[in-house]
Amino acid sequence: SETGLKLTVGENSPKETATILSYIGRLYRSYGKHEFALKAFQKALELSRKISDDNGAAGALTLIGRTYLEQKQYAKAMETSQQALSAYQMIGNQQQQVNLYVQIGALHFQQDQWTEAIRAYEQALKIARDINDQSGVALTQTLLGNVYSRQAQVT
Repeated sequence: SETGLKLTVGENSPKETATILSYIGRLYRSYGKHEFALKAFQKALELSRKISDDNGAAGALTLIGRTYLEQKQYAKAMETSQQALSAYQMIGNQQQQVNLYVQIGALHFQQDQWTEAIRAYEQALKIARDINDQSGVALTQTLLGNVYSRQAQVT
């Protein structure tokens, strides 16, 4: 049912409502209900933009991109992921930039675009090192290893 999507701003601030919609979208996505997830994320994006919450809007775009990635809708996933990355760059959120470069790397990896995947993962690695994000460094090094391993298997 779409009950979660009928939330109104009444009791909650628009920012709280956008956050709730993002959680509802995540639940829908976890159950494979991508269409409902995208509706929730789109509504969260609209609310975030309406109140000039750049971080919230970037978060919603990230979730939309991930959902499209799961659906193998690569062009839409890339478009929304790039929008989210640009937003995070503008507000200076480096941790989320790492996450977006990882997401973009995964997009390329799933399409066997090794050079682009490596480029994205290397960007994530550089930023992770710059902000001393040890788990980000470990993750991106592992992902780079996966690309090189996979590349060797298919060539």
